[in-house]
Amino acid sequence: FNVENIDAERVCQIRQSYGIKEDEKLVVYVGRIAQEKSIEIPIEGFRYVKNPKIKMMIVGGGPQLEELKELTVGNPHCIIFTDKVENDEVPYYYACADCFVSASLTETQGMTFIEALACGLPVFARPDEVLENLVFENESGFLFDTGKEFAQKLEDYMGRAKEEQERLHIRAKECVKKYDADVF
Repeated sequence: FNVENIDAERVCQIRQSYGIKEDEKLVVYVGRIAQEKSIEIPIEGFRYVKNPKIKMMIVGGGPQLEELKELTVGNPHCIIFTDKVENDEVPYYYACADCFVSASLTETQGMTFIEALACGLPVFARPDEVLENLVFENESGFLFDTGKEFAQKLEDYMGRAKEEQERLHIRAKECVKKYDADVF
């Protein structure tokens, strides 16, 4: 998941295949599409996102996929569904993004949070015990309770100076060093 090992050309191909322009920002969710993941919360949050250059990509498949697609009717241009992708492709989808979101409160290990942080992506999540040593407000990510709060924090982050965003990317990687195979 180290971005330095990711083929930048492949990342560009993925973004282009989903119609994501170079100047557009992307928040990604990676995982199973099921009710316990609470994906409807960030989808609902996009009703409050005013910047049309911010998009969300939902990577994965599952029993709630069609239901969630129906939630985006009227706002389909900013929510992209990929369905399932091959495991070896997952790091490329993280690399396509500027940040990661998951509203799930049912994680026992939170592997997608660790993967996202390892890619240097700040994490947007609801407060949960599994994140206590991973997501630090305004350091490695942002915590939210509602879709509206997610939208506000997302737009704030995306509107920050490039240097400030880079600080969060660096801090995100630092938070997961303890999970590196050589350390763990």
